[in-house]
Amino acid sequence: MDLRSGRILGFEALLRWNHPERGLLLPDQFIPIAEECGLIHALGGWAIDAVCAQASRWTDAGLNPQRISVNVSGSQLLHKHLIETVRAAMAEHRITPGELDLELEITESVLQSASRSAPVLRQLRELGVRIAIDDFGTGYSSLGVLKHMPIDTLKIDRLFIRNAPDDSDAQAIAKAMIVMAHGLGLHVVAEGVETPAQCRFLLEQGCDEVQGHLYSPALPGDEVPALMAHHAAGLPWPDTTHH
Repeated sequence: MDLRSGRILGFEALLRWNHPERGLLLPDQFIPIAEECGLIHALGGWAIDAVCAQASRWTDAGLNPQRISVNVSGSQLLHKHLIETVRAAMAEHRITPGELDLELEITESVLQSASRSAPVLRQLRELGVRIAIDDFGTGYSSLGVLKHMPIDTLKIDRLFIRNAPDDSDAQAIAKAMIVMAHGLGLHVVAEGVETPAQCRFLLEQGCDEVQGHLYSPALPGDEVPALMAHHAAGLPWPDTTHH
């Protein structure tokens, strides 16, 4: 959500596994195993293609999100087939940068292998792909490295947003992150926004965008048109959780 205009700008794809015996599993329950056994490359490639296909269906239906984001693991980023996987998915599903941007989210840990990851990120940028640092603040990235990496967006982890309206230390950290990111020419997104107070604080600090349950819980792709229709009409989404 754009904090100033209140418009829906885009969506982040969230991977879930509907296990036949254990029910719905979150990424931290299966992504580490996929990375260990080498399945992360096939899984990540499928996710990129599925995200591009979903974005194409929304566009064909007359919806106009500006951006759709998907997470990429560190090992997947350095895989030799990633560039071609992204290029093929964008071409097959008619993803045109500027009209609809594909954004790949990477973790801070990628910055620790900057000499290997930076060339890959530059190739992705040449395809028109946006690059975001996800969950910023939870790793140990060097600001000097961050300055020279081809990054578009910094996403502040929810840990620094949760207590920001009432906790002076959390406020100071969030403020510093926003100022630093803007100083580096980066777009800033706050994750995990759940209350109007958090939203007001972030607006006052000049944060660009927010995402979280204040606006909508995670939804299946086929429910997004209804969400956007409710939003365009100025109505709250029925399943939104307010705290």
